[in-house]
Amino acid sequence: MAEGRIVGIDLGTTNSLVAYMEGDTPVVIPGVDGSNLVPSVVALDPIPVPIQDPIQADGGYRPTVTVGNSARKALIQTPERVIYSVKRVDGPRTRRDSKTS
Repeated sequence: MAEGRIVGIDLGTTNSLVAYMEGDTPVVIPGVDGSNLVPSVVALDPIPVPIQDPIQADGGYRPTVTVGNSARKALIQTPERVIYSVKRVDGPRTRRDSKTS
């Protein structure tokens, strides 16, 4: 039987990270820029990428998704296509709604 690996994901409001256990020691998986912390930011590129889908005749399209520091840089050029601080926005609304029910 193959041995499994324990993986932990911290989806933080500002930064996120992924780590796995190597024996008794957690090992953080760095982002593409080498940083252990990756900004919790997602950007959707306005130019879609063609999909090679055998089910659809034309293949279809999907947006290019960028995460982390690259996505944070997109905030300057295309802020309407960037998702960030979702937990900050959702948190107060959720708490307020739960008090009225």
